[in-house]
Amino acid sequence: MSDFKTKWKVFWRIVGECALRALTPAAMYFVASILLMLIGTKVKTPSATITWAVVCAIGALAYNGFLMWVCGGSHYEMLVSGNLKRRSAMQLGSELKITSYKFQKEYRPWKGFIIGAFAGIFVLIGSIIFGCNQTEMMRAAASEDVSLSGGLTADVLIFNCLAGWALFPFVTLNNAGTYVSYFLASLLILLPIAVSGGLYMSVIAFPCLPPAKQPELTAKIYTAVKRVLHGDRKENEIFVGGKKACGILTECVCDPDEIKSCIAGIGVYPSLLPEEVKKKYPTRSRLCAAICKEVLDTCKNGR
Repeated sequence: MSDFKTKWKVFWRIVGECALRALTPAAMYFVASILLMLIGTKVKTPSATITWAVVCAIGALAYNGFLMWVCGGSHYEMLVSGNLKRRSAMQLGSELKITSYKFQKEYRPWKGFIIGAFAGIFVLIGSIIFGCNQTEMMRAAASEDVSLSGGLTADVLIFNCLAGWALFPFVTLNNAGTYVSYFLASLLILLPIAVSGGLYMSVIAFPCLPPAKQPELTAKIYTAVKRVLHGDRKENEIFVGGKKACGILTECVCDPDEIKSCIAGIGVYPSLLPEEVKKKYPTRSRLCAAICKEVLDTCKNGR
């Protein structure tokens, strides 16, 4: 029973983390929807409205993708920290203490798709509500003598704000007399799911090398990280002033004649880095960008 409770608690923590990560993309879709509604009051033709809807949707999806790329990298760092804790527990009998470590933040390939589903959930709900009331909505749009009920009016306003980037084009076409089922709008939830899942990623390089070069490639990745952090390498760790400032795990996927991909998980302790590195990269995002660039350059150029 206690094992079930533990798993149930872990499940809800993971769900909560995914929902939390979906808030910012959902806010961007809200902004895109509000912008589209404002533009809709100025343009006169359905084609212009749909064009602007595509523009707003692309902008929101692009920002969504960027956020998920950053989120995937952050979660992968947490996975590396988790692996280090678990490995130390097996080898040393006790786990490393990493204060920032949270199990629910560990990278899992499917998390991006769940985050995307949370970000786009209002599209699904709104399309169902609009679809179930499509006849009434079209009558109200066609005649000034027919009005929507108070509850439906509120629903239309709320979901045009929350998911207007997906629903507003359907509203425009139906108001113009072209019948298009609102239920079809539910398919647009696949866009944030696909974008979020696709860009929720770690550092993946495609070096196009034979499998025999794997140890050499791994050594070059370590060297690339060492160059950025100004430390000394000992096995798969980087030390600064005698203290471990970074742990690195690499995993290569190989065919018989080629390394298909190499995943580098890099966990850094920023507080232990030299002062010149802290000044050069004052934020975590800048430090991560520098490490990513150096690793990718190493894999591509063989430096």
